[in-house]
Amino acid sequence: MPAQAADLAPEPIPNVEVLPAAYPSHWMFVHDLNFFGLHNGKIVILDVAAATRRQKGMVGVSQFGIFARAQTRPEFYVADSFYSRGWRGERTDVLTIYDTTTLLPQGEIPLPGGKRLQSVTERRAFQVSRDDQLGFLFNFTPASSVSVIDLVARRLIGDVDIPGCALAFP
Repeated sequence: MPAQAADLAPEPIPNVEVLPAAYPSHWMFVHDLNFFGLHNGKIVILDVAAATRRQKGMVGVSQFGIFARAQTRPEFYVADSFYSRGWRGERTDVLTIYDTTTLLPQGEIPLPGGKRLQSVTERRAFQVSRDDQLGFLFNFTPASSVSVIDLVARRLIGDVDIPGCALAFP
């Protein structure tokens, strides 16, 4: 017999379960760019050793968003772009800081100039220093530069122009 609408209690939105601050080694981040809807990509956290309930969580990313994870703090970072009218209009680039336990945003750093690289995933397009103090974000407009971001103070330090086409190698 099919369930009646009255039989189902509404679920709270957002529905957030708490994940461990340190993920087990068999959990991995999977980046889905969603080529058919670039404003609607995602990063999925999967337990590749689990037989069921493999998907542990997900955050949205937009316009070829790229991410990196801190090693000493329970957070990860997503650099993505948004347009005021969906796929067109005024562009806003930001670096969002996410909590690894709730996957909720903890902060946002504006990235001015509309120059963040929008490309298929490149490992070296966004890097975090070994001490998790700085982030290095590759820009391409077509001039290339690297934005240096203070991840502790949560602010943009500045840009370093680099000649030619390269990526971020801290």
